[in-house]
Amino acid sequence: MLVGSSALGEFPGGHAGKRQQAARTPNASRGIGMGGGSGLDGPDSSSQFAACPNEKSGSGFSLVEILVVMALLTFIIIGLLLMFSQTQRAFKMSMTQTDMLETGRSFTDIMARQLGQMTPCGANSNVNFYVAYDDSFSLIQPLPGTTVPRTNVVDQVFFLNYSPRTVTNEWTGIGYVVVPDTNGSIPNPPNPGVGTLYQFTASASAYQAGLLYTQFNSTISSATVNSNWHRIADGIVHLRVRAFATNGYPIYGTNPYPMNVWFRTNGLNNASWGVLNLPNTVVLPDTTAPDDMRWYFFHSNAVPASVELELGVLESQALERFNALPPSPTGALQRQFLSNYVAQVHLFHQRIPIRAVDPTVY
Repeated sequence: MLVGSSALGEFPGGHAGKRQQAARTPNASRGIGMGGGSGLDGPDSSSQFAACPNEKSGSGFSLVEILVVMALLTFIIIGLLLMFSQTQRAFKMSMTQTDMLETGRSFTDIMARQLGQMTPCGANSNVNFYVAYDDSFSLIQPLPGTTVPRTNVVDQVFFLNYSPRTVTNEWTGIGYVVVPDTNGSIPNPPNPGVGTLYQFTASASAYQAGLLYTQFNSTISSATVNSNWHRIADGIVHLRVRAFATNGYPIYGTNPYPMNVWFRTNGLNNASWGVLNLPNTVVLPDTTAPDDMRWYFFHSNAVPASVELELGVLESQALERFNALPPSPTGALQRQFLSNYVAQVHLFHQRIPIRAVDPTVY
């Protein structure tokens, strides 16, 4: 064994000689030489550590592309906001119109129910039905698409109701008056064309029923503080009541005195009209508006066979803007404002039959 070991060490081709040679040349065993020579791993071992060639890297969005995308998104968002705003505005307008319709119908139904119960008292001195045109209103509003303006009128109305269920004070006088809104800051301000509707109610026995109209007429100036008057509605610009005969034709009057009250009985033109005079009635026509009467007086056993009620109410938002206007000594600012808000006036129209009409009058 000793001989073999020494023999291996003596021959340079042995394994021991190779280990010593590798120890003396460490770089050669790793295949890394100064001249790029090969070692024990072979001539291609250096290629394992060579850098890989660069692949083509993906390019990002340019500034122009980002700006285009942002502009498109901005247009989309603005369009959605405009659509939402229009939808919200339409919803608010529909809610406002719904509220106005409900309010106007409730007021019209109350007045129609009371007018339908109108009853003649029978005494010559008692006023059964009275309508007077208020000159202080007459708000003129131009209509779009036509040169003919709309003229709003406001009437004062009074009539009698009879309730046989009550033993005393069976007669009730009911009246309606529109008190103008004047902002309360100018002494004796002019009528701006819009007001608040007040209702008058008072009861009396058959012997004192004739005093109900006198009480109504004498307390109009104190309607806002009198206990017989009650506030009904705001924003009233139009209140008109017209009387009709049993055949549906309107009741007219002649001017000057003596006044003949009449209505048509047939025909479609003046040449073929039949005319019938109406007793216990006084009607004064309005010279500025042929279809309107300045006032009606029905007494004794006379009442209209039917009445036509028209009520015009200004929207609450427009009324708030109106109340925010500064006071005007002439009222021109308020009337100019209302003349531009004709679309915000809601009109309610109803024909009301009178059940207690006396057929002998017609």
